[in-house]
Amino acid sequence: MKHLWTLVLLGGTASAQPFPFEKGHGPEWDAGTPIESAYLRCRNCHDRASVPEESIYMPFDGWVSSMMGNAQRDPLFKAAVSVANQDVKDIGQWCNRCHSPQAFLRGHTLPADGGALDGLDREGVTCDICHRSIVQPNEPGAPFIGNAQLYFDTTLNKYGPYPDVFSPAHVGVPSTFTGSSELCGQCHSVHNPVSAWRALDGGVLGARFPLDTTYEEWKQSSFATTKSCVDCHMPRFTGPDGGTDYRIAKGFNAPRTNPRQHALAGANVWGLEAVKAANPELALEFADQFERTKQLSLQNLRDAATLTLNVPSVPQSGNVAAVTVRVTNLTGHKLPTGYADGRRVVIQLLAGDTVITGGFDAGALLKDNQLRVYEAQHGRVGIGVSEHLALHDAIFKDSRIPPRGMVSQPSIAPVGVNWFNENDGGLRDYDEASFAVPLPASLADGAKLRITARLLYQSTTPEYIEFLATENRTDDAGVHLKEIYEATGQGAPIEMAKAEGELTIARLPDAGPMPRPTDGGTGGSVAGNCNCASGPGAFGFALLTAAALFRARRRR
Repeated sequence: MKHLWTLVLLGGTASAQPFPFEKGHGPEWDAGTPIESAYLRCRNCHDRASVPEESIYMPFDGWVSSMMGNAQRDPLFKAAVSVANQDVKDIGQWCNRCHSPQAFLRGHTLPADGGALDGLDREGVTCDICHRSIVQPNEPGAPFIGNAQLYFDTTLNKYGPYPDVFSPAHVGVPSTFTGSSELCGQCHSVHNPVSAWRALDGGVLGARFPLDTTYEEWKQSSFATTKSCVDCHMPRFTGPDGGTDYRIAKGFNAPRTNPRQHALAGANVWGLEAVKAANPELALEFADQFERTKQLSLQNLRDAATLTLNVPSVPQSGNVAAVTVRVTNLTGHKLPTGYADGRRVVIQLLAGDTVITGGFDAGALLKDNQLRVYEAQHGRVGIGVSEHLALHDAIFKDSRIPPRGMVSQPSIAPVGVNWFNENDGGLRDYDEASFAVPLPASLADGAKLRITARLLYQSTTPEYIEFLATENRTDDAGVHLKEIYEATGQGAPIEMAKAEGELTIARLPDAGPMPRPTDGGTGGSVAGNCNCASGPGAFGFALLTAAALFRARRRR
């Protein structure tokens, strides 16, 4: 490729910016056929109006309400890019290589504030980006994973899974690359182009800091040989009546068996609401599509993990009881995955209606000494955890649950926790945690106490939203995002899984006052005669200590 460094104008003089775009087509790409608009071209044959049956599964209808199709309209992305551009001049050009690849190819990503973007650029990751991506011939090592190192066909050819495409609009070319995880890995593997990766002591671990390692997590897991990304994120369509054969284009082709849905559903349910709030006309026109994408995303969350709760089977006579919760990751990547910009999974435990741990207040996670959070925290050596994405150079914490069979590599290894370690040096795909549950003194002998464990996912946090609103000094993107956040439920956590059990209370009869010693002592307890057996025991007293720090609250 001709250009490794982007040339921009700073104050009227040319200056090389340190954005090594490496392989792939860049702004100098002179395509015979430009990238086409999904709204003006693809929609003509691939939307719900093009076929007679109920067709919300159609490719355009899935894509138009996806986070991929709205990657450039996402108000959180816009606010984050504004802050990133403040931290590293014009780095937004690099960010948009994934969020609007056609804008990058067309040379519209400068100025980096989006001032040159047009309607086509704002279509996010449009249809042509996936369906015209190719593995560049005569390039050893291709395809090149990460940072959108994509090459594109310059003709009207459209690549996909079918060998018998007939269309007056384009040529259909069968390709295994189109539906491969390697194509997904182009933008779901991201390394900071300007920051080296450092250990917490300042030592250099790599040339570039790993911002998003979803592809690497999948590649090092057992899923790499059993399931691709599209198997989960583009589920096949079966009609409500059990039908399997459906057209995916206006009547030029035979029906396809269980065609894949293009909603590209992930976990960001709140992100969909944010996009709708920021683009009300789009939300109104495609209300059905957004609702379907939301439901697919909720199902994706429910399918992402299992939760089991183990409560003692014998009656509990102490002040506290120990319960165990196991969370098993069923996804092909970490739980959760992606950027460390606030997304997290939390175990919430309740006794009756009282939250023991994992409580929320208006989107804010309440801290307690038993909190179990699965998250990544990035920042800068010498400064600590921060949200300045463009400046990150260190991983301070990574407690996210590995996928099944993941072979640990430096960029994806757990950091700061030993929850997943196997005796043989491997990593488990689950976490098992014990919690102390205070037993209310008001409960009588034989009473039942309902214990509920919930696994909650949160797309972003109020702290991150506040950071973007406060740090944004160049435009109103951060303030606008905060307004949307407050109007859309403040990123309320979503229940992924729930498990329930019951504790039985045992209250021993009062034995009365202790007998006074008869050996001439001074009174009080006599060693070996303190009725310790009726108490919680050594472990119970440890739990009691934990419980003493517990402040009962009824927030969820």
